[in-house]
Amino acid sequence: MKSVFKAMRKGIYAFLLLFLLPLALGDGVAISLKDFHRWSLVDETSQVAFINHQKGIEKLIISITTKESERNIYWLFPIPSAPEKVNLQILYGLPNFAGEEVKAQALENLESSTTYLYLNQIYTLPFLLFFAAKGKIGQQSLYMGPPVLGKGPEVTVYEHIEKGGAVAEKVTAKDANSLYDYLKSKGLHITKGAIPVLDYYIGKDYTFIITWLKSSFYFVKEKARAIYVKFPSPKIYYPLYPTSIYGRKEIPISIYITRFNSVHLFPKIKDYASIEYLIGEYYESVSLGENQIPPMKEFLEEAKKSGECTKISIDAPASAFTSDLWITPYPAPPRVRYAKFIAKHPSFTSLLILIIASCLSSYLMGLILFPFLRKEPFPLLALGFANVFTLLAVIILVASLQTKEERKDVKETIEILRKKEYVAKRYISVILFALASIFAAVFVALLSSALSEISYTHPDLSNTIFFGLLSIGALWGGIALSRVYEEDRKFFNELKEAGYSTWFFCPVDRAKLVFVFLFSLSYLFLVWFLRTLLSLPLRFG
Repeated sequence: MKSVFKAMRKGIYAFLLLFLLPLALGDGVAISLKDFHRWSLVDETSQVAFINHQKGIEKLIISITTKESERNIYWLFPIPSAPEKVNLQILYGLPNFAGEEVKAQALENLESSTTYLYLNQIYTLPFLLFFAAKGKIGQQSLYMGPPVLGKGPEVTVYEHIEKGGAVAEKVTAKDANSLYDYLKSKGLHITKGAIPVLDYYIGKDYTFIITWLKSSFYFVKEKARAIYVKFPSPKIYYPLYPTSIYGRKEIPISIYITRFNSVHLFPKIKDYASIEYLIGEYYESVSLGENQIPPMKEFLEEAKKSGECTKISIDAPASAFTSDLWITPYPAPPRVRYAKFIAKHPSFTSLLILIIASCLSSYLMGLILFPFLRKEPFPLLALGFANVFTLLAVIILVASLQTKEERKDVKETIEILRKKEYVAKRYISVILFALASIFAAVFVALLSSALSEISYTHPDLSNTIFFGLLSIGALWGGIALSRVYEEDRKFFNELKEAGYSTWFFCPVDRAKLVFVFLFSLSYLFLVWFLRTLLSLPLRFG
């Protein structure tokens, strides 16, 4: 229940983040125009970004939230690319991601899939049903070359977009003075050098994205919530350095990269950051307009192929952002790839545990109890593999297994019974009895489930009746095939006197009963041991 409430809480936060706060744009510097002669930094409360980086192309959807509800808010951030290669869009919403930390998902899948390995011992079914009734399953979710439009002597505006009460421009500046003059032309009377972090990008291959809110922002139905920027970049890029202007103020930053990627942060923020690897599903925001589907669809189509997310959470003083964030595209650490494999392929993992535990238990117990078979390990391994088809298959095979030397005087009697088809019929009847037991167990489980629901609903009993009839049919068939005619009873009496089984036509060996008991116990132990061994990197890695 705690995970459910936690997911609900995060969903509420995401709702507030996307729809209720006055502004959701991007990282960088947010500036508020107090009046025609005064400006100040907007008090940013958080920054959120989604990044998709493939084949040297980055798609960045970036957003911030502010405490102020002013209309005259200007905001700018750099992009490390020439303006002709930068694709700029204004969006009404962010992508959504619902998922769980990959190690937690892997651990949950491993435990749930291997729990069923105990069921094939049949007698463990009541115990598992008892503990399952007391257990719970929770899921922790997390939501989360255009034409030149204007040109001056020092500043070039390559693109101008107006949507949702916001305006965005793609700008380059020849020098810092030109950029300050450009900002002044927008009504921001900023003293030259007042924002020193901008000087770092001047004269380099950077494009500035500058966005501001129109006076109509609070009156439009669909408000601008995010900026979409597509540009070439050899590495994953996020503009951290401009935020350093906020000094000692801590601004939580969440960056979602749509693949698992190794992340190496620079020393000043390393101790303030956490990295999570999430596995789940991406889906588009309901607030998107029809004209915004193409860029978001392109972003989500690539993200959905992986179903992965590397979340970087940074909660450091802004002064620690001494450079932008550059991440080399590189596969996730081995521990994350291991967790991903377990999370994605729990059935394969549980099948591997089943086969190893079964074959190893059978081989070890067989070496101890059946000296006759020590020189031939294959029958013991095959006997263990039969456990894939439940313990009943092991019982049938071990009962028919030759664990002692065969008496020559009994061979003639067995050959007579084989010609009369008693040997084949007895084997088939044993299999039918085993199937009748399995069908009966399923029938009892379905019936108990139906009875527990009958007080508040009308359960469908068709499957229950079907397995009940299958159990009766298999039992009747086994009894019919095991019938012995009167004139042939003497042959069966001869087998009994010689110490042979009249069902499997081999010497009776009391060690077989001990084998079944020890095999089952050792199998259960090995399943637990192997599962614990595989879960250690997930718990402590």
